[in-house]
Amino acid sequence: RVSRNRELWEQLPPESLSEYVRNLEPSEYSLPANDDRLDALSRAFGKIIDAKSPYTYGHSQRVGEYTMAIAREMGLSEERCRWIRRGGFLHDLGKLGVSNTILDKPGRLTSEEYDLVQNHARYTEEILVRIGAFKTLSFVAGAHHERLDGKGYPRKLVASEIPLETRIISVADIYDALTEDRPYRKAMEDEKAFSILKELKNTALDGLCVDTLMTLKTENRLLTTEERFETL
Repeated sequence: RVSRNRELWEQLPPESLSEYVRNLEPSEYSLPANDDRLDALSRAFGKIIDAKSPYTYGHSQRVGEYTMAIAREMGLSEERCRWIRRGGFLHDLGKLGVSNTILDKPGRLTSEEYDLVQNHARYTEEILVRIGAFKTLSFVAGAHHERLDGKGYPRKLVASEIPLETRIISVADIYDALTEDRPYRKAMEDEKAFSILKELKNTALDGLCVDTLMTLKTENRLLTTEERFETL
């Protein structure tokens, strides 16, 4: 309920949001964390993240599902695929520390505003590293805006420093962002989105991950959980 209170998000200054996010601590009370529970928890966090803005509704859920589909197609173990999907659900957790007045701005961001948006990747890592069950995902999820050519953020990592799991999340994230509405543009058709992804191959994005996503989508195998149920 609180996550849907737009006025709350907009009234908090950026520094308050950042401090709140950095100080998130897991409860002293804990439960045994099996895979099913971790899947459910990461999905629930993703829904909270997505509820923050109408423009990101469902984004984390889709990125998680797309990430798992790509990982499976690339031959990763089922255990690893589930682990990566959690990273997809949680990759934008740091956006809870960015004001909606910036995230939902319809026009071009100023350089200062863009810097604040970029902080979300660092916030994601800072939050997850402090939660035992998701600590191993902190770097993988927080690095989803890094580029193979070293021009990404927050660390400007180069290809050799970016793990496969992060590369998969990055492709899923960008594809979904291109094909959904944003404050400053309408959603793109797949043809246009694929064209952009191809331009980013092997400079920003991993070429094999891009090709795998496009193959899955072309063959109608890039489905969310809800879409899979609808086809039954």
